[in-house]
Amino acid sequence: MPAKKVLQGIGQRLEDERWTVSIFEPQAGPEYVVRIQGPGCNWEYTFFGHEQSPELIRDKVRDATQPRQAHSTAGIYDR
Repeated sequence: MPAKKVLQGIGQRLEDERWTVSIFEPQAGPEYVVRIQGPGCNWEYTFFGHEQSPELIRDKVRDATQPRQAHSTAGIYDR
């Protein structure tokens, strides 16, 4: 069960913010479906085969739930 790695991927944000995490394990298939909703995040991913390694699950969740930074376009058209 990938629950521990999913929670590790979200990390400290769990203590300060409200998150909803759902993990589905269909009876008819070997995949895991992870759905995460939280501040600025609405993410779902299906993990198949080799993607089910604990490290990959943790890393994908961490990448998907990182706070998004606004990107400035100032100066890029000044050439």
